[in-house]
Amino acid sequence: MGGVRVDQFYLSNCAVCHGSNQEGGTAPALSPEMLTEEDNFYVQTIRDGRPGSTMPSWESRGLSEEEIRLLVGYLKSGTVPPVIPDSQGAEAVARLGLIAETHLTVSGVEAGTSVQLDWPVKNIGEETVRLVRLKGASLSLFHLTKFPIRINSGETIPVRFVVVPNPDTRAGTATASALAVFERIDGTGTTEVRLTVAVEIVEPRRQLAMVAIPVNGLPARMTAWGELVFVAYMDGGIDVFRFQGPETLLLVERIESILDTPNHGRDGEPSPDTQGRWIGGMTVGDDGTLYVLHSDPRLNEGTYLTTGFLADLNSGMLTALRGGPGAYDSESSRIDLVKGLPRNVTNHAPLGLALRDGWLYIAVGGMTDSGVPDPSKPDPDTELSGAILRLNLESAQRMAPITLAKAGLDFAGREMLQKDVLELWATGMRNGFGLTVHQGDIFLTDQGSDGGSAPHPLGEQGPSGISSNLTPDHLHRVMEGDFLGQPNQARGETILNDGSEYATPIGNPQYSPPLHIFGIHNSATGIVTYSGEAFPDLEGMLLVGKFSGGLGLQALRVEGDGVTDVISVASPPSVRNITDVAIGPNGEILLAEFWERRILISRRYANAATAVTSGVP
Repeated sequence: MGGVRVDQFYLSNCAVCHGSNQEGGTAPALSPEMLTEEDNFYVQTIRDGRPGSTMPSWESRGLSEEEIRLLVGYLKSGTVPPVIPDSQGAEAVARLGLIAETHLTVSGVEAGTSVQLDWPVKNIGEETVRLVRLKGASLSLFHLTKFPIRINSGETIPVRFVVVPNPDTRAGTATASALAVFERIDGTGTTEVRLTVAVEIVEPRRQLAMVAIPVNGLPARMTAWGELVFVAYMDGGIDVFRFQGPETLLLVERIESILDTPNHGRDGEPSPDTQGRWIGGMTVGDDGTLYVLHSDPRLNEGTYLTTGFLADLNSGMLTALRGGPGAYDSESSRIDLVKGLPRNVTNHAPLGLALRDGWLYIAVGGMTDSGVPDPSKPDPDTELSGAILRLNLESAQRMAPITLAKAGLDFAGREMLQKDVLELWATGMRNGFGLTVHQGDIFLTDQGSDGGSAPHPLGEQGPSGISSNLTPDHLHRVMEGDFLGQPNQARGETILNDGSEYATPIGNPQYSPPLHIFGIHNSATGIVTYSGEAFPDLEGMLLVGKFSGGLGLQALRVEGDGVTDVISVASPPSVRNITDVAIGPNGEILLAEFWERRILISRRYANAATAVTSGVP
């Protein structure tokens, strides 16, 4: 630790997520009573980090094995840094009256499910106060109503949370502890009250029995069409498989056309030493045409990615590969429909892709974490980033390629769009990974912020800004013209969500709230509507994969303006780090599992815990 005391190291590097007193925040609580595993479990977690989350590998950042064990010992000792008393807060408690700490218990909840309960708020006193924020906890705790909200004594607050226990513990009791910040309506005082929820976790009722098919790389995306399954890898290659029997895939073609796309540097100059492409999205048309979103392969996050701000930020492309199996990789098959889509230096890029009524819907990730550049994402948003574009296929094929911008830092604006050809369809997206058509509408999984110090517009002044810059993953039903909540200064969208989360509410009537909240750092990825004979109980439900957050695959039933049922159908430790979901010709569920380099196929439920057996590609 370079001579730094272990408590100082914790405060400088861990407290921002786990809390200065180890009682949790945007990451799980680390209080001694919560750390029930053997030391080696925590040593390995700190050493390796948590891929897909904001927790890095501390071994790669220079901590030795001995230093990591010192940190684990410190966490288990209960010797937490002292909390400096807040005299103003004490005065606020006196003015507001005693607000009782509340303990709630929920029984029989499956891991990965969404739970709602009413939190009774008592003894507020004579004055009406508003709930300014509810700081989350180890179960990804959120209240449903827009905040700040006014609360009178004896009223209740609806609270929703997602059950996310240790991914290796499927049953038992987990506890979430959150701080609610109450403020007088006149703004003269605040106080914090703790809400604790104890959840009895039971074994999931439904777990998929899966066959594992090893593949030739890290699967970035996957889609299916009829008996064909398309698997795209992090290097830009695509394998085309055909079902040969119920749980066997036969490799029928290797596509290298995308992989061979020339790359450029951040300065716009050719970069011949940069090989491959990052494939962000795929879908297949009724005629078998494969549509592929891809961009510069250089990303600066994680141990498997290239470091340095080198990526060409105008490298996003939409390519059509025609001809069908055996011809996808031919020179005459390829047609580049759109060039010059924006992406940032990390993993925000053109990712989601969906086809509806002759239009392709393209989810283009935002450049920033929370609306303002920061050291990890140093480039500002553009007029076309953080948005869903839609492309008319008939017009695009006639005009191809539609070049929005050339390599370099000269970004395209809205003036490059054209009505009835390529349109700005919806805005306010942060990093939409999954896009699909469900019940005739466009549905989107949008990944929430990384947290830390990245500010929002209007929040850079400090107290006048919002109370938190950490946002959860969302599910949206998207309509034309919607603003989904992520600020974008280039378009003049500087307000987070509807503006009610700012200290001085400012309003945004264009805001369209999410249909469902997944939780913090779930990394919601692929999304597809289930239809098939293998799982009749899932018919018509949305299947959503999770890359992290202790979750695997969730099924959601959408009815009206809400989600009425959320169930876990595949859970860790058997399933981790899902990047995409697809449906086979007979209703098989296919999952692309990133770090394991495999595709999982399921046609039935397991009798007990999730069973994964080996298959032959």
